[in-house]
Amino acid sequence: MADPPAFDPEPDALARPRRRVVRPAGATGRTATVVALADAGSVALGVMQGRPRVPERGGPGADRSQGHDVIPFKRPEGRRPSVDWVDQCDAFWRDRFAHLHDLLNGDRAMTDTTVRPKTHDIVIEEVLPHAPATIWRVLTTGELVGRWLMAPAGFEAAEGREFTFQTTPAGRWDGVIHCRVLEVEPERRLAFTWTGGHDDNADYGSRLETVVSFTLEPVGAETRLRLVHAGFVLPRNAATFTKMAEGWRTRPGAIGAVAAELH
Repeated sequence: MADPPAFDPEPDALARPRRRVVRPAGATGRTATVVALADAGSVALGVMQGRPRVPERGGPGADRSQGHDVIPFKRPEGRRPSVDWVDQCDAFWRDRFAHLHDLLNGDRAMTDTTVRPKTHDIVIEEVLPHAPATIWRVLTTGELVGRWLMAPAGFEAAEGREFTFQTTPAGRWDGVIHCRVLEVEPERRLAFTWTGGHDDNADYGSRLETVVSFTLEPVGAETRLRLVHAGFVLPRNAATFTKMAEGWRTRPGAIGAVAAELH
């Protein structure tokens, strides 16, 4: 993100005319009040403070002072410095508001990180005494999945494929788990969404929007299986998190048992 524009003290001093500010480049380098700057340019201070005054028209003569205001009538171009300052103020605030827009809308990643609720994951890793090809078959064959987890309806290991599991209903939730395949890397990785529950359920059966993934890594003739169920929002999903953590801990052993029957 671009840095905010440099602050120019002279436009800032327009709102506080008695404040001393540094003269522009090319000037003497000394500090001066807005009143003094106005005097130097034969500018109506009322114009710079948002109270326009009409200069008197006439021939040559000395400027006429009214309090702190100087009304130029020697030359019409005496107003030019005030117009230049208004342009500086306009550019300054336009840049500031553009920077504010970037903070509120442009840096979306920072905003999302700030407001995203804290989530918890179930992570289980175990080495199974079977080749990756065998474990992959157990994970991606619908009939075999039903033997170590639940029978899926409409499952196929293809990205974008939607399928469901049916479990025990709770409250206003019908017990249906909706899934969609996100990733498929044969004999390496399978991931799918796992959503269900209902907003009216406070404990088990609360609204759940999570992702389940299986990662396979060959270890000699065996396979390291890493199972991750990610995205539990606590405290809303606390009861579901506890129940599913207990259930997932036994799944690698069940997967290994089904794999052993395939030999």
